[in-house]
Amino acid sequence: MEARFPKVGCGIEFMALLWFCLTPPLGLTVNSVATVRCLRRCGRSHLLVSIPPQGLGSLDSAVACVCEELRKERKREANRKCAQRKRKREQEAFQELEGSVAKLRTEVQLLHEELTRLHKENKELDQENNSIQEEIFKMHGMKLSAKFVISSAVDEV
Repeated sequence: MEARFPKVGCGIEFMALLWFCLTPPLGLTVNSVATVRCLRRCGRSHLLVSIPPQGLGSLDSAVACVCEELRKERKREANRKCAQRKRKREQEAFQELEGSVAKLRTEVQLLHEELTRLHKENKELDQENNSIQEEIFKMHGMKLSAKFVISSAVDEV
């Protein structure tokens, strides 16, 4: 029967020796303090058992390689999460700006309507003023009309 190797998050297969580490009652025998530190740093200290070293020198490098791959995968995962948070912040900022733009557009529309109304009112007042001046001219002639225009200009200032 062929042994199947479990996969780490990134799809890297454990080596045959590490497969036996995961199978109780067999345990991992390590030759160096560096391998122990590496397994602890990678969060795999449960693989360590207190069996005296049996001279498996190549196991140290195999464990170090797997630990390095695990470290790289954790770093990639952290980078992915960081990128997700960044995209989320950018999306929130974009939505906030979009809301501000919508408010400004509404304000511009209201101001435009107010300006149109005031322009229309100004036209009406101007027409009314012209008709009053025409009536004064008809009633009192040119002399009084000029006097009225001058006095109304002084009153406005």
